Amino acid sequence: MKTTSLAIVSTVKAQPDEIRAWVTHHLNIGAKALIIYFDSPEDPVYEEISKMDLVHCILCDEQHYAKVGLKADSNLLEKQKHNATAGLSLARELKCDWIAHIDSDEFISPVESLSAAINKIPEEVSVVKMSLREAIPAKLDPKSNLYEEIIYFKRVVDPISIKQIKKTGLLKKLKQREFLNGHSNSKSITKITDDIKFIGVHIPRFIDSGNDILKPMVLDDIRLLHYDCVSFKNWCKKWDWRVTATEYMAQNGKKRRVQLEEYLDAKNKSTQELEHVYKSYYYLQEAELQQLVRSGLVEKLISPIVS
Repeated sequence: MKTTSLAIVSTVKAQPDEIRAWVTHHLNIGAKALIIYFDSPEDPVYEEISKMDLVHCILCDEQHYAKVGLKADSNLLEKQKHNATAGLSLARELKCDWIAHIDSDEFISPVESLSAAINKIPEEVSVVKMSLREAIPAKLDPKSNLYEEIIYFKRVVDPISIKQIKKTGLLKKLKQREFLNGHSNSKSITKITDDIKFIGVHIPRFIDSGNDILKPMVLDDIRLLHYDCVSFKNWCKKWDWRVTATEYMAQNGKKRRVQLEEYLDAKNKSTQELEHVYKSYYYLQEAELQQLVRSGLVEKLISPIVS
């Protein structure tokens, strides 16, 4: 009999309702353990979440990071890698079979059941990538449930997709938006074996390897829904962080730096101008979305979040 229990580890710093929705969803799909590192030691939802069954909460204060030579204001990726690897140790103690490291705006969404999907992974495979879906924003700031109002999800844009987009006649328009950008690298589900050295942001590393040499198979039976910048407020928060993240921005391409200039210019003018920039990046007409759905570039999912 295959072992299919999953631990999910995350470093979170989000709005209370967003954290509650994330926790509830992953418990309801059948995660054996949620290992949550609260990046703000004064997070208002910590006490509430820490009392829930199957949830293990750790406050990340100065002492927490000082043990490994980090600070509370250290690079987020470095903090995530440390917490993910510490979460791996806890998952071992809890006797979980698999582990996934995701962010608080990412939701694991199995096509069927979580255990059935993991059960389909070939015995010899230790790491799989989830099939990535990027949420397409629908409103500036959803008034009810953020996750219920968003029903369109972009698949990863690759060279084959570009050819399909050309056939729709939308390529020029989509180039001016975020549709052709976004994330292309999904997160992994990793079998917890003795030779796992540590968990990275996207992929594990093994004892005998200093590099991420694996090319994991993509598991279509488990989607990873990414709700990045799906509200105007969250988009502003992300770009405000990028303004100060000079090292991160230096590693990005010319288009991101142009967008940073556009953001700062609009912010200096007015909120209305900022809203205009946000809409110009993300909004698509219903007819355009339907055309992309028919082309297989966009998937329509009704209420994929289990509340």
